[in-house]
Amino acid sequence: MKPGQSLLISAVLAPFAAAAQTGTLPIVRITTDNATPIVDKVTPIPGSMVVEETDGSLTEPMELTIRGRGNSSWKYSNKKPYKVKFAEKQPLLGMARSRHFAVMKYDDTFASYMALEAMRLLGAPWAAHMVPVEVVLNDSFDGFYYMSETVRVASDRVNITKQADGITDPALIPYGWLVEVDNYYAAYQVTIKEPGMSSLKLTMHSPEVLSDQQRQWITGEFNSIIADLYSNTDCWTERIDLTSVARYFIVREVFHDTDAYHGSLYLYRDHGKWHFGPLWDGMLSEPKTDWVINNHPNYATTHLIKPIMQTPAFWEEVGRLWPVFRNEVMPALFEEIDRMALLCAAADEANQIRWEYANRRTTADKAATLKQALLTASEWMESRLAPYLALDETAIDHDDIEPAYYDLSGKRVNSPVRGIFIEKRGKNVKKLFIR
Repeated sequence: MKPGQSLLISAVLAPFAAAAQTGTLPIVRITTDNATPIVDKVTPIPGSMVVEETDGSLTEPMELTIRGRGNSSWKYSNKKPYKVKFAEKQPLLGMARSRHFAVMKYDDTFASYMALEAMRLLGAPWAAHMVPVEVVLNDSFDGFYYMSETVRVASDRVNITKQADGITDPALIPYGWLVEVDNYYAAYQVTIKEPGMSSLKLTMHSPEVLSDQQRQWITGEFNSIIADLYSNTDCWTERIDLTSVARYFIVREVFHDTDAYHGSLYLYRDHGKWHFGPLWDGMLSEPKTDWVINNHPNYATTHLIKPIMQTPAFWEEVGRLWPVFRNEVMPALFEEIDRMALLCAAADEANQIRWEYANRRTTADKAATLKQALLTASEWMESRLAPYLALDETAIDHDDIEPAYYDLSGKRVNSPVRGIFIEKRGKNVKKLFIR
């Protein structure tokens, strides 16, 4: 070997050297019994967890079972997400006591974390808390993850009545539902036909196992919801909470989440209306150039939202919430992005080494990219929502200026047609109701 050649080889191989936890985040040490590998999403593997805080303090071992979770994230990635279930309720990493948590993959952009923060800041009753950690699985460093709360009915999560499985009492069946619009077929789902779409696949989370009476009720309920949504009126707002839909829409659109509305869409109902949420598994997609329902080439279904976007009540509520998002939520999100980038820098670098990233990026660069993407999407949305913001409904006195008309999606049209439209003349605008 020529002089200096060993140094050159070491420099080339350094980025792919064995990575180890940095200790800059809490270290979650999971050990399965007999080091049994976690090979599927069905088989619960017994084991234990110890959390090492950044000051070196250790929790007592916590007994658990662990299995895989997720759909594409489990199937297509070498780095796997997991679901853990403790033997007893645990107050984990500052989160409320529970037996149920998820070990979520770090998504390389903080997008999932920030989408949940956005929902919380915009007034969602609950959004899952996520805590950045480093995971050591069976004594092997597994990288940067989030320990996360999961979507469940509980007093400190989805706080609704917990409806028992298999009940038949018609007086109890309407109350306490948590369902998920899923993009995968699974046993025991309830399927509903939506016009122009594939079947709406509802996975049950509360209750999980349905009696015939429960199945008949939820089937009839969603058939009625679909009928209301496609009635070309605002009557759907009598069944679905309007604010929850607008809040969910704003966050999904700002992140331009192309998974929105066709999977991982939760809805819940207690003693009143159905609510959109909680949001789960947010992601940041390609640069925003259109609404998700239009800029969605890879998916054929965006359930429920299309007819909602054709109604006046929806856009008026989006217009009401948008200034709150723009003026309060966005600045807070940008501060949190910077905080997380600083906090997680070393763990992110170790994660990239562990999983042999070909193109390494700093967290500062990722934070800047995320902020620019959110800013660009917000500016795009601001321009489309302008007709629904701060409307002056005073009389129009510029008859010499040609009016411009915009439809419910904010797009320019040649003339007013059926629905609610905005007519602009100079600096004055007027809301028109075309029957």
